[in-house]
Amino acid sequence: MELTQERVLELFDYRDGEIIRKNHKRAHLNGESAGTDNGRGYIKVRVDRIKHFRSRIVFLMHNGYLPECVDHINRNRSDDRIENLRDVSMSLNSFHKGRLSSNTSGKAGVSFAKNVERHVAYITHNGKRILLGYYDFFDDAVRARRDAEMEYFGEHSPS
Repeated sequence: MELTQERVLELFDYRDGEIIRKNHKRAHLNGESAGTDNGRGYIKVRVDRIKHFRSRIVFLMHNGYLPECVDHINRNRSDDRIENLRDVSMSLNSFHKGRLSSNTSGKAGVSFAKNVERHVAYITHNGKRILLGYYDFFDDAVRARRDAEMEYFGEHSPS
């Protein structure tokens, strides 16, 4: 069953990033906050026996449609205030997730190339990895990456 704005508005009220149960078949749950942490920081809510991310339900409640991907602007996975949610593509959402745990330089898109003993900057856009250059100084590589983020992703840049 497809999740609709009409259905979620029938089941929930919105209050500062939380959704509050109403019209629940177990009346004692009405007025309670809906959802549980999925172990990865996201809150999931069961609607008609199917679990959905609370962020998607909040977005649907306010905008009337479900986008390809809902992004948390401040990167806090449990902050589902409507002003913190935006419609983005999957590639932009992946870009916005920030530095991976495997990153040792401390900056996304910057690493040290041992073979040439220089810092290298790169960015991925539309599924293609783009080499931004090799730099003698770490700060220059970071600056090149930040400039590329603004060029390719503009307002969605995490910098």
